[in-house]
Amino acid sequence: MGAIAVHVDGGASLFARRLAGRLQRDPGTLDGAAITVCGERGACATATWESGSIVVRDGGDDRSDAVSASDLPPMSTPWQELATLFWEATSDRKGTPDSLRLVATDASEELVLGSAGASYEIHGEAPALAEYLTGQVLLIDLIDAGRIQIRGTLPQLSVMVGNGMAVVPHG
Repeated sequence: MGAIAVHVDGGASLFARRLAGRLQRDPGTLDGAAITVCGERGACATATWESGSIVVRDGGDDRSDAVSASDLPPMSTPWQELATLFWEATSDRKGTPDSLRLVATDASEELVLGSAGASYEIHGEAPALAEYLTGQVLLIDLIDAGRIQIRGTLPQLSVMVGNGMAVVPHG
């Protein structure tokens, strides 16, 4: 079975892991099925179904037959892992706060990423955090819906909305 390529802006590995979590939930996935994800800078990662589990490897360069992320079932990756991948993909962007504190209000869990300095906080239930961290829903829309609360400045909000958009997969 050939690979399906997905073109994304931002970190390829983040999106490949997201796809892997979604594929794992599909019992109809055939051994050897693969999805190759390529980022805007040419970095690629491949998620392959092997003997009932997903293996994600960096590399691969098949950029044909793009698919849309909206066609895939919900992800199963823990929000903390998504947060780490999000931070790796966005922390070097201009204006990003020095640290990010995420609080899952439904699980009384928190994660702090980055170093001391200007900080930004996002509080919400784990599914809402995951939606933002994977670019599924804009931060501003989650705030407007009352699903996320933030603590930071208006310029930081602007940057963090942009960071959320930076991890949005584009087909």
